[in-house]
Amino acid sequence: MVQDEKFEAAAKSFQQAAVVNGMEPGRDANLMSAWCLGRLYQQKATKVRREAYTAALVDHREKYTSGESFAEATFMLASLQETRLQNTKAIELYRQIKVEHGPRYPQAGAALARCYANVISRLKSLKNEKLMAEWTANAATDLAPRLAEISELPDLDINQTELIVRSASVMLQQSQPNYKQAASLLKRGSQALALLKASEKSKQLSMVIERWRLVTAVASGDTSEALKTVGDLNARSADELIAVMDSLDEIAASSEQARLMMSDLRLRVGEAALAKSKDLSPSRQMQVAAWMVVTYFDHGRRTDGLRQAQRLIEGSGDGLLLSRTSALVQKLDTNAAQTVARQGWKKLENVSKAGSIKWLNARLHVVECTFALGETEECQKLLKVTKLLYPDLGDARTKAAFRSLEVRIGN
Repeated sequence: MVQDEKFEAAAKSFQQAAVVNGMEPGRDANLMSAWCLGRLYQQKATKVRREAYTAALVDHREKYTSGESFAEATFMLASLQETRLQNTKAIELYRQIKVEHGPRYPQAGAALARCYANVISRLKSLKNEKLMAEWTANAATDLAPRLAEISELPDLDINQTELIVRSASVMLQQSQPNYKQAASLLKRGSQALALLKASEKSKQLSMVIERWRLVTAVASGDTSEALKTVGDLNARSADELIAVMDSLDEIAASSEQARLMMSDLRLRVGEAALAKSKDLSPSRQMQVAAWMVVTYFDHGRRTDGLRQAQRLIEGSGDGLLLSRTSALVQKLDTNAAQTVARQGWKKLENVSKAGSIKWLNARLHVVECTFALGETEECQKLLKVTKLLYPDLGDARTKAAFRSLEVRIGN
């Protein structure tokens, strides 16, 4: 039945065998019944199937409180919680898997570090310093002994490598980052990955290492190390360059010093991505274009920035990208910039519901750009039509903005 993927019937059969065989002899059959329910849930993730799978794992853990089957059921339950982004619940389960439980121990260690990194990242984004301090302390308590166990090993497997890399991530996200220890762990993780067979997991970890090595380079003010970390940009795929761009964005947002330090690197990475943008999906191409608008403007290359803005406006229907790019271009005090910005706001009008707050906001900017271009008569016409069609002019904020604009225009 399992080979035929008839998991529901198989789960019932294993459960019956577990009952017939009695407590200890039925241990494996009981676990297999839960495993089949898990596969059934994977086939179609419904609430009923998830609850049945969860109940079976909880039941096994209550009946068999030690041994490898306990560790297996615990790991399965923890993985389920992690998949559902219930990281704090997953942590409580992963930490129950001990070295005597066998092969699941190193996997649990990697998962434990991964979940701690996710929790602390989330708390950092929420700026919850108190909880961050608590969870950072918990992470140190749980991860330090596991790191010590592998500190002298000559070679590391993929799980031990992930434990090291994710632990470094935790250290770098805490309120007072431990750059020195984290850099040492990242270096060892990178060396370990170089000796392991390439896999999807190793690729993910390489990207994590790269991101955090960039963070440590910025923190130490070492531009040459940042350049060395990203390596030969021409040898990277377009998707890999996008991943580097995302990392640089996150780092640049951390402080003005970081943004300035990353400026030249952002330009190099962006132009490398631009050269390979034909290999990307249309939405990714627009992401690169938006990125290059900002980067070119930062470097005083207005013409290049406007060219990318024009490309984005013509090719994107993403309201957020259009709004951000148009607003950025509108800040420039040239006719060329105001013309491109107006095109962007008009495009946003076209993709927004007529008369909505978003549409009215776009119309407001269209009029502003038109006024900046010296087309006063056209401004007055646009305002007149807008007030005729939508006399309420949206909410209090947009209404006030329209009134202010009317005074400026002299309508």
